[in-house]
Amino acid sequence: GTFEVSDVGGTIRLDQTALRLENVRALFGPDSDLKLVGGISFDGQAPRPYALAADLAVTNFDTKPAFQALDPAKLPTLEARVNLNGHLAGNGVNLAELTEKSQGDVQVTAKSGLFRALSADLSDKVQKTQTTVAALGGLLGAVTGKKEYADYANKTQILTEIAKALSEIPFDQLNVTASRASDLNMVLKDFTLISPEIRLTGSGLIRYTEGVSLLAQPLALQLGLGARGQLADLLRRAGLLETKADTLGYAAFSMPINVGGTLAKTDTTELRNALLNSALERSGILDGILGK
Repeated sequence: GTFEVSDVGGTIRLDQTALRLENVRALFGPDSDLKLVGGISFDGQAPRPYALAADLAVTNFDTKPAFQALDPAKLPTLEARVNLNGHLAGNGVNLAELTEKSQGDVQVTAKSGLFRALSADLSDKVQKTQTTVAALGGLLGAVTGKKEYADYANKTQILTEIAKALSEIPFDQLNVTASRASDLNMVLKDFTLISPEIRLTGSGLIRYTEGVSLLAQPLALQLGLGARGQLADLLRRAGLLETKADTLGYAAFSMPINVGGTLAKTDTTELRNALLNSALERSGILDGILGK
């Protein structure tokens, strides 16, 4: 027979082989909800008898609790209210596998929030290197009599200010498409983040690990950074910004930014090293030491 429930913010129809969801809604909070249209079918003759096909719409999902569930003491990599829209499909031997291994495309958007993926360990390393550079600058200034070497001790403060600006980016717009295929890896496409002074674009991959939360699975993200305003001025003074700006006034960071680790705990070692090495190389201090 058929069993139908209609008074649940939608309609659920259940018979011997399928569960149909028609505009089913679930609340996450006072202004956040989930909407499903589709269903789960069952074929006892199939190797993976449960099959899912559904359109998903999530409104105003708060990312903060999800990140804090993994590490309450750490600030969330992404703190925002996001909307998700997409299509999910998959097969499983049971409902748990069906949920974990579903595939499809989901568009993620947010109109405002905080992005902290570029903050890992940067400020501490900058501070240590600043002391070293200041000492080298002072030494070369005293030996050579060149004022620019001694002045560079003060200019290294730029690194600290750049690190601070990148550690927490308030944004006005975030868009990314997450696609999951049969290998269950999550491909991140058309990533775009826009703030008054920073624009990030790029793509990446979250590598599937069975039994591990999506936020704790290995991440490989490559971003291009554009800057304008005060941050652009700091990067330009550090010799890390291209001369030409685009039509919106963003000039490109001189190298791609590779982010590893996980979504919950990003690894920005390459960015940190690029900043520190470029500061030394572009300052002329290394040339002074080498006698060039």
